[in-house]
Amino acid sequence: MDTLFFHLLIMGASILLLVYSGDQFVYRSGQLAEHFDIPKLFIGTIVVGFATSVPEIMVTLVATQTGRADIAIGNAIGSYISNISLVVGLTALIKPLQISMAVLRKELPLLAAALTLTIYLVIDGHLSPNDGYILIVFFFAFLGYTIHYMREHEEELSPLLISKEKTIKTKTSIILSWFSLHLILLLTSSYYIVDAATNIAEILNLSEMLIGLSIVAVGTSLPELTTTLVSVWKKEDDIAIGNIIGSNVFCILFILGLAIVTTPQGINTEKLWPEFLIMIISTTCLWLFSAKFDKVCQINRLEGGVLFILFITYLLVVITLGH
Repeated sequence: MDTLFFHLLIMGASILLLVYSGDQFVYRSGQLAEHFDIPKLFIGTIVVGFATSVPEIMVTLVATQTGRADIAIGNAIGSYISNISLVVGLTALIKPLQISMAVLRKELPLLAAALTLTIYLVIDGHLSPNDGYILIVFFFAFLGYTIHYMREHEEELSPLLISKEKTIKTKTSIILSWFSLHLILLLTSSYYIVDAATNIAEILNLSEMLIGLSIVAVGTSLPELTTTLVSVWKKEDDIAIGNIIGSNVFCILFILGLAIVTTPQGINTEKLWPEFLIMIISTTCLWLFSAKFDKVCQINRLEGGVLFILFITYLLVVITLGH
């Protein structure tokens, strides 16, 4: 029991370090891009738009490179579900989320398309490295579309994507030093999350997939939760919901694709259909609750409660199945 407590402590501390270093890594990346006069719109789209997915990427890379593919897959799928059911649900419980027509007409259909593609690829019960490449190609197509759209609407979007005050120029060596430090912290914390998850699974006789779907997925979703709550508090609901949709497209296309590509034998998905079903239900609820086909496009507290209950249901399903 003392050993279990120790690994749980390591897991908790590593998740906190991952969240902190991920936030600082994104900040230093923005500084670096600005220092070398990379277009501000690019900074907003790439660095800020997908910033909260940095923890998932690092955990996926470490897990696959250390032969823990199940943790990587569980992290990608679990983060997708957690982002909608936990993050959106909990946020709407605190304060109803206003949804703009731009989100309804452009972003939600893109998320639905990404999920549909993934479900189509898993119908045969197996995800091969070739399927992973398909997901990654579609991710870059989505990214290209996003950049193109933002260039077309640069004047109205730029103020939302970057800080309004230009940072003071800092020496390149100092920026690179901080950038490197936080990259090392990201990799270190990711390694210990995967290592602790593996040890916890062994001690409790649980599968690595179960740990990835639950503890690791919820832990790496903390940046999304923080960003969404802060955005809603500042009455920037579009940024909040855009953060979730962008992160989920990133999860389902790039992170899941990366995990599959780096697993030569591919992944058997027959046991994961309950999770895929919850992904479909949560995405459908997000769209229905956002639209409602009336003049009030918002996710209210009752609907937030439904999403949060869906998250609890997901956890119960994962624990019951055990994988």
